[in-house]
Amino acid sequence: MHRKYAEENATVQQRRHLIAPRRTSTLAVILSTSLVVTAALDIGTGIIPTDVTGTAPVAATQSTASFAEGTNVVVNDPAIATQGEGEAARTVKEFSREEPFSMFALTWNGQRDIAAFVRAQAADGSWGPWYDAEPLDETSPTGTTGTELIYVEPTTRVQVSVAGVDMVGAPAEETPAPAPVEAAPAEVAPVETPATGTSESTAPEPTGAPLPTNYGDIKPVAEVADAADLQAVFIDGNAQDGGIALAAESESYGMPEVVSRAGWSADESIRCQDATVDDQVSALTIHHTAGSNNYTQAQAPGVVRGIYQYHAQTLGWCDIGYNALVDKYGTIYEGRYGGLNKAVQGAHAGGFNQNTWGISMIGNYESVTPPQETLDAVGRLAGWRAALAGFDPTGEDIHYSEGTSFTKYAYGTEVTLPNIFAHRDVGLTTCPGDAGYAQMDTIRAIAKETYDSLVDELSGTETSEAETSEVETTSAVPSETTTATSAPVFSGQVGAGTDAVGSPETAAPTAGVVASEPTAATSAPSAPSEEPGVGAGVGAGATPAEYQGATATQ
Repeated sequence: MHRKYAEENATVQQRRHLIAPRRTSTLAVILSTSLVVTAALDIGTGIIPTDVTGTAPVAATQSTASFAEGTNVVVNDPAIATQGEGEAARTVKEFSREEPFSMFALTWNGQRDIAAFVRAQAADGSWGPWYDAEPLDETSPTGTTGTELIYVEPTTRVQVSVAGVDMVGAPAEETPAPAPVEAAPAEVAPVETPATGTSESTAPEPTGAPLPTNYGDIKPVAEVADAADLQAVFIDGNAQDGGIALAAESESYGMPEVVSRAGWSADESIRCQDATVDDQVSALTIHHTAGSNNYTQAQAPGVVRGIYQYHAQTLGWCDIGYNALVDKYGTIYEGRYGGLNKAVQGAHAGGFNQNTWGISMIGNYESVTPPQETLDAVGRLAGWRAALAGFDPTGEDIHYSEGTSFTKYAYGTEVTLPNIFAHRDVGLTTCPGDAGYAQMDTIRAIAKETYDSLVDELSGTETSEAETSEVETTSAVPSETTTATSAPVFSGQVGAGTDAVGSPETAAPTAGVVASEPTAATSAPSAPSEEPGVGAGVGAGATPAEYQGATATQ
């Protein structure tokens, strides 16, 4: 899920309008090799079983409150005072809950210019760092939008600082205003207002050392929303109630160990029943979830369940937005339902969801480098997925934007992107953080090593520079995808149904992982859509046949 752009973007920082160019290209092994590799990597038309047994479903707990119900508190903290104009202390909202929670977000309807920071109170009464909660770049069919769900660690109290929201005028629990007083001569000092309603202009000067923060200055926003228009969301993944099923080796050759949805105790009753399946996966998108990195290995599945609850139910995205997640210990979790070996469309990069596959690192990597365990796992998973789809992890290709207000590229814009690109490359965000973004080449290198190893082992030949050539890829205009509706049926055939050689055929249910049969995608362009997973970006320019029959330089 974080925000630090170049000076030229400062005036539009709040809306994250990045305008950086993009690059990408395609590498595929020669036709015969590609057919052998993709057939061997995929077990066939069925989905891959990622573990043997699962655990009982565990539901995340959630409660909400109007943002206006929070108590106004003046924070004498220079770390957060920089959000407002001048050097005055800042008024924030404070929320207390009887039941502990570990994750927090804000939601609202429609599009609003809102920046939010949140911090949690520890058991000893001290306050933790401020975490940046960026707006997500997806809108549900009902119009609900929100910030990222921030893991703040188990707590019962948080403070929230926002820009673009009327805090003082909100109907919070404040001391009643004093009775009217008679007009006084100009030379008489004005009557002071109650402390609970203190405005920024009358707040005391900040004192003491600043608390730790994961972000510096933020520009004030132009538009102001009413606090009553926002909802505060409190979620806990109930880590104490669910374990994690041991990941087992997959029947798909070369795939890293993955904890399936059953393994992290996904409650399948809260998602939509049908997955949207694209004709192919043509690029991978790297994210981070933001929030605290201070989670244990036992708490990580609860974080995944919390994100699932927030995406599927609170925001109405039908399911978790990412195709896979990786924690700081290197554990890989299956994300969106439908099968890791299928071109399941996620909701992770508005304007470029179609034909892309999202991997999110659990944690905040704005200023902290992702652990090597995380980078290794992300790279191995990306390399396997690229080999399955038939594109070079270090290549680049042309994509076409599906528009929406969440990307910097207008509908139909031709964009050259790396085959493994970061969320910030297409979205109005700093995801996966500055430190995470600095490791993109490391991820690509690990993915390339995995990819080359799989291609060489399964093809029986080594790809040399002599076998590659520069190609001009062509691509259709943005196309529609269809939603799978057929009942899943297992088939164990090898060499059929991979997304690199055509649309997947009938899929099969296994322990906690279910896939549905996709229908052929149409070639007609679709209008831009604000709905997640629909009209969200066309992937690689080359058709499946072009991937198989041509190679490109890195």
